[in-house]
Order: sequence, then C-alpha cells, then structure tokens
Amino acid sequence: MKKSNKRGSIFTLLLGNYILFTFILAAILTTLLIFYVLRTVGIIENIDTTQIMNYGRTLEEKRFQEFPSERLLGAKGFILVLDQQQNIVYQSTHEYELPTFSADDIACIPQYSTTPEITVRNLTNAQGQRQIAVTVQENQSDTVAFREYILDENKRLIYKSDNLPMDTLTEVQYKLLTNDFSPEYSLLKHQFQADDGASYTMLLFGDRNVMLTAVGRAWSSFFILLALAYGTMVFFFILWLNRRIKKPLHLLCQELNSFESGKSHQATYQGPREFVEIFDSFNDMSQRLQRSEEERQHLERAKQKMLADISHDLKTPITVIQGYAKALCDGVIPPDEQTQYLQIIEQKATGLNELINTFYQYSKMEHPDYSLTLAPYDICNYLRDFVADRYAGLELTGFLLEVDIPEQHIICNIDTVQLGRAFDNIVNNSVKHNPKGTTLYFSLQPRRNCVRILLADNGIGIPDEIQQMIFEPFVVGEESRCSHGSGLGLSIAKKIVEAHHGTIQLLKPYSHYSTVYKILLPIK
Repeated sequence: MKKSNKRGSIFTLLLGNYILFTFILAAILTTLLIFYVLRTVGIIENIDTTQIMNYGRTLEEKRFQEFPSERLLGAKGFILVLDQQQNIVYQSTHEYELPTFSADDIACIPQYSTTPEITVRNLTNAQGQRQIAVTVQENQSDTVAFREYILDENKRLIYKSDNLPMDTLTEVQYKLLTNDFSPEYSLLKHQFQADDGASYTMLLFGDRNVMLTAVGRAWSSFFILLALAYGTMVFFFILWLNRRIKKPLHLLCQELNSFESGKSHQATYQGPREFVEIFDSFNDMSQRLQRSEEERQHLERAKQKMLADISHDLKTPITVIQGYAKALCDGVIPPDEQTQYLQIIEQKATGLNELINTFYQYSKMEHPDYSLTLAPYDICNYLRDFVADRYAGLELTGFLLEVDIPEQHIICNIDTVQLGRAFDNIVNNSVKHNPKGTTLYFSLQPRRNCVRILLADNGIGIPDEIQQMIFEPFVVGEESRCSHGSGLGLSIAKKIVEAHHGTIQLLKPYSHYSTVYKILLPIK
C-alpha cells in the first residue's frame, strides 16, 4: 500500500498561512505607512507660507482674487489687503466680521516671508518683578536673525532690538506680536508695492487647524485603505486556505464515490499530517473491504459449488434408487433378480444416509455457535487407543500399520469424539484412495508447547493440482468423484483441529511416505 507523504499538520498549515498573511499585511502596512508619511510631509510642505512668494506678480498686478488663499492657508484661511491708510482694498471672504488694525498694530504683526518662530518666556528680575521675554527668530535665506523684546507686567517695553514705534503694547498688539491673536488663526503680514507704485499690506489669516485637518484627512484615508487592504487580504487568505482544506476533502470524496462504484484505487496525497492519516486510513479500509469483498465472492462461489456438488452427490444414488424401485414396481425385474436389486437399493440408501450425515456434520461446524466439549486428556494414550480400535479393520482390508508413539503422559484439551472423527476422516481418505498393501503411519512427538502428530501413508499420493486446496470442501480426485466421495472429510478434519486451537497441513512427501498430514495440538 502506498503511503502518502506527510507535510506537517493542520496546525502547521494554519500557523504558516497566518505568518505569511501577517508578513504580507505588514509589508502592505509598511508601504502604506511610508506613502502616507511622505504625503503628510508633503502636506506640511504645501502649507508652508513661503510659497506665497511664488505669487508676487499676482499681487503686484493687484489680481488679488487669483491668490489661492484656501490652498495655502487652509479651508478657513483668508487674506486681507490694506492700503497705506489701513483701508481694506480686498478681502477673500465675507463670512467673518473682520477686525480693523492701526499702523502700530500692523507693525507688531510678524513678517510671513521670514517664517518666524516666536518664543515667549516668563522672567523675574533681581527685584523680583515679573517680566515677559519675546524672541522672534527670523529665517532669512542663509542667515538666522533674532528680534528680542522684554516687557513688564503692563506690557511696557523695557527693551527692544528693533525700531518698534511704541513704548507700550496694548493687549491686541501683544497678541499680534506673539502670533496669539486668535485661537483659530495665525496672523502674518506681507508688504509689497504694486505696479502703480502704491504700497500695500496683505494680512494672511492662516487656519491653525489646516495641518491637523489635512493630516487627519490623509490618515483617515490611510486607515480606510488599510481596512480595504486587510479585508482583501482576509478574503484571499480565506480563499487560499479554503482551497488547501477543500482539495483533500474533494479528493477523498472522489475516492469514496469511486469506491462506491467499484473503481477504487490507492489514493496518494501530500499535505498536512491529519489529512495524510485520513487517506492512509481510507486506503487501509478500502484494502480490507476489497479483501472482504473478494472473500465474500469466493465464499459465494464456494457456496454455489457446494450446492452443485451436493446436488450431484445426492442425485446419483437417488436416481439409482428411483430407477430400481420403479422397475420393481412395474414388475420388469425377474423374481430371481429382485433380491439383488433390493440389495443395491439398500446399499445406495445406506451410502446416501452417510452422505447426508456428512453434510449435516459439516453444516453444523459452519454455524457460529458451534463449539467442542474440551477436556484434559492424555494425547499419547488417546492416539494409541485410536490405532488399536482401527487396527483389526485396517488389517482385514489389507493395510499395514506403523506406529511411533512415546510412552509419555502428555495432557491436551481435546474433544475425544470430534478429534476421533478427524483422525477417522484422514485414515478413511487414505484407505479409500490407496490399494491394499499400503502402509499407514501414526507418529506423535512432543514439542515445546505442543505435540506433533503425523498421519501418513506410502500410497499413490495426492495429485499436484489439488494439493493446495485439499482441505477445501468438495475437493476430490477424479477416481473419488467416480466413486461418489463427498470431498468433505478433510475439510471437516481441518475444522475440528482448528476448533482445538491447533493446525493441520499437508506436507511434501519425505522418506518413503507419499502423503503426510501434520497436526499440531497445544499442550495444556
């Protein structure tokens, strides 16, 4: 029987697929993460206010409506363009109530072009007075400049590093200086001169949440894509796993259907250990069932042959009896021959009775409830008694005996009646098939756990073509068939010996004996 190749277990398959699934998912996650990190960086770069310099000509030509305030400043961002008198020239939105700014207010607003970084610190001087230090770091091309202001608690300028026009800051001016004018907006300024020579100031109200909004939107789409990727991976993972699990089940189903239709063959499968074991078990089962079916068919053929043989063995004597009886009834037999005919009828009836008894004995042994009455007995004495009982009859029929039975006491569990029947059948078979002057040999030798009994003769032997099936029912030679032998004697003998937990076999001829039966019986 072919054994399928084992490749791990279902646990290994699931674990391997899970690891592969996790690895692929991690790779996809890493790729998406890198992409969205780069995209986030791009978003941050895109809202950098220095990009406003790219729209210098748009401002100089006073095409303020073309300025992309929402893209550069955020969805809620807007611009306000003032002339030299702080009058509003252009505003990109009318949704909000816009504040008014004085010249001093505008002077406090940081320039956008320097991308200012503002730091506010609380200080305490030597007299214990609280002071506020404001540092504005301005990045100008390749240099970094700092503007510093120190204010007291009343926002009075104690120190300033530039020419800020006022000495005291209002609350609004302080918030403008520290870019804390509104929690919703950052406020920077850009001063430029138009083509007509007029000077303008553009106030840029940048949405403080623009970065968070853009990044949040980017990461929301990231998680949506991640969920889609995960769902797709799970879908294909389930399909692949379903294929790996369904394939052996489909193959097994095919084998079952083939087995049902009588076309079964040895199925081979390479895969998880559990499925391989199922296929191996299925192959073992199919082999056993196939052997069982072959045995059933063999028994069926034997049964049909037995019925045919029984019919043949019964038909011949019955036909003779029927023919002679009819002849006697019709008065066609002369009176001086009637006695001879009646003797033939009696002889055939006796033979028929013996044949029926043999059939009955064989059928009784075939019954599942058949059992022997075993009892401990000295097998040496038993065999000597058997030979003694048969001695006179065998000698009268012209047969010689040779006996080799030791003077020992060997106890075996035997059924004295049935074992005697087995010995009788073997001896009768030798007498029936051999001529006068044949020597019958009886031998008993003790072995380690059993006794060996040899029943042999130096007669004509058994034809080669029936030696292998000599113990099967209704197996007879041609001359036996002509003499109407039943062919059940040796089969019954075998069943009796096996019921004693022993064995019987036909040995090859050795020494001067042509037919040798060896019987092994267990010692108690």
